[in-house]
Amino acid sequence: MKDIQTDISRVAAGLDAAFPDLAPIVLYATGQEGHIERGVISSLFADYGGHIHCKGAVFEKAQASFRLRGYEFQWHEGEKMAFALSGSAKGLSAHERVGLGRIQ
Repeated sequence: MKDIQTDISRVAAGLDAAFPDLAPIVLYATGQEGHIERGVISSLFADYGGHIHCKGAVFEKAQASFRLRGYEFQWHEGEKMAFALSGSAKGLSAHERVGLGRIQ
């Protein structure tokens, strides 16, 4: 199973590095029972600038970053929710943040 809690923090840190004037960016992801084991995220939102976003450059980069890590995005009608997570760079060490900022 993928470590989505760590990955969501890493993606958020990468977004902070890519969009420093919008930092800190907080990501929210949900998953449904029986699908997260395969790396399927049901929904994704980005919180920055005092608003929740589900489109735009930051959101598109977040989705692309998750896809590079092997995740898919799909909503399964009628399936039960298994989790709702949030993540930001705050959960990472300074060393991890610097490393992520260099690869963006």
